[in-house]
Amino acid sequence: MTKIVRFISGNPEYVKLASAICSLSLMMQLESSLLKEDYDRLIDLAIMTGDQQWFFELGEKMLQDA
Repeated sequence: MTKIVRFISGNPEYVKLASAICSLSLMMQLESSLLKEDYDRLIDLAIMTGDQQWFFELGEKMLQDA
């Protein structure tokens, strides 16, 4: 998932996704972490869709974020 954020007076403001063209020099990757509940839901989705690789990736990432 990609979230678009703009900073106003140093405060992040999330922007509704829309088609846009933007210079790569203006972009930066923000650190993100998910809550345990988020991982639980995503792992359930990986199981429901039968995506074994994603399941294991989520498990590893959840352990790293703990």
